[in-house]
Amino acid sequence: MATTKFESSVKRVNSGLVAVKGDLRRAKSLIKEKRFEEALTEVEAAIKADSASLQAHFVAGNLKARLGRKEEALVHFQSAIRINPSKTKPYLRAGKICLEQKKYDDALSLFEAAIKVNPKLAVAYVAAGQALLEQQKYDRAVERFTQSLRLNPRMIAARQRLAVAYSKLHKYSEAAGQLQAALRVAPDNTSAYAALGRVHLLQKNFAAAQEAYRKAIALKPEGRASVHLGLAEALLEENRLAEANQVLTEIPQKGQLGARLHTLWGDLYKRQGLFKQSAEEYQAAAMLAAESDELSELTGIDFMQEKDDSYWEQLVESFNAKAQVKIAERRSSL
Repeated sequence: MATTKFESSVKRVNSGLVAVKGDLRRAKSLIKEKRFEEALTEVEAAIKADSASLQAHFVAGNLKARLGRKEEALVHFQSAIRINPSKTKPYLRAGKICLEQKKYDDALSLFEAAIKVNPKLAVAYVAAGQALLEQQKYDRAVERFTQSLRLNPRMIAARQRLAVAYSKLHKYSEAAGQLQAALRVAPDNTSAYAALGRVHLLQKNFAAAQEAYRKAIALKPEGRASVHLGLAEALLEENRLAEANQVLTEIPQKGQLGARLHTLWGDLYKRQGLFKQSAEEYQAAAMLAAESDELSELTGIDFMQEKDDSYWEQLVESFNAKAQVKIAERRSSL
């Protein structure tokens, strides 16, 4: 997709211009009422009357993206770029769709094109950095996020993503510094506290991790389960088993967090000397994390058969190692 080489090849059609404006005004009213399909009908009529209407293509792209018609939305944003290559928003919207489709090269090309159009657009640097993160080009991602912060030091999204890039590079002190800077700008930012907790865990600073996670929970008690899981992990590392047990008990199992939750239960049971229960949890964690991988070497074990603790203790070490490998592959460093 030659996204950065669009040249205007469509001449503005003056006939029907008044009708186009009318259609777009009606579409705007319908959008406010969340009548998106009807709004799209109006916008498509506008495009039919004036195929060179930048605004109509942009609105059509937004509507189709909202309705899940991403490929069609992309075509409209590309048309907007061809009509007027000096506008940055179509590049950013098209790039966002490419990111969602995991077309990272195309996304990066579009974001870099937006930077060329407006080198002072901080969000374009953040978007480019995100594409580079997805490509695991962490050093280059750091450069882009840093450039965005030179333009807007109060941009929380940039600092949080920069912290991710630093963590991927194992520069945990730098990551923590970025998150602390973000919290100075936005002291009530729950996700920043959660990310800080994860960084402290990676630094093996378990007391600081607990403090960060507790602040995140205090700000949003019904927030993401991953925050509670992080707190439980930090408590387990300090052998605070009763507190960890309480936190884990209160966490509902859901989605991809199931594997990590079972791993932490396995850790807890292991520390309590409950090796059979620990082995069961680690097996469940490994199978959940593997998704399509059935881990046949584990599924043959019959947990209905009673074994003594020495048997289960041996299995714990095996299952824990397998589960940790799978979990590490799945979860982000934050």
